[in-house]
Amino acid sequence: MPPGAPHSAARGYGALLDQPGGWVRLAAGLVGRLPVSMLGLGSLLLVADVTGSYGQAGAVRS
Repeated sequence: MPPGAPHSAARGYGALLDQPGGWVRLAAGLVGRLPVSMLGLGSLLLVADVTGSYGQAGAVRS
């Protein structure tokens, strides 16, 4: 991108991946966020298993 050109939102992660070590940062971010994204599913399945009801599990989660 030439200097002074407006930032393009369509480029997205491309600007990060073009930098040295960009793939490492992206991979570390994905691995680091995986436990957080699985927390909701894990708690839903745990409550559903204990109570036997997905409805109650959904009510607990919301």
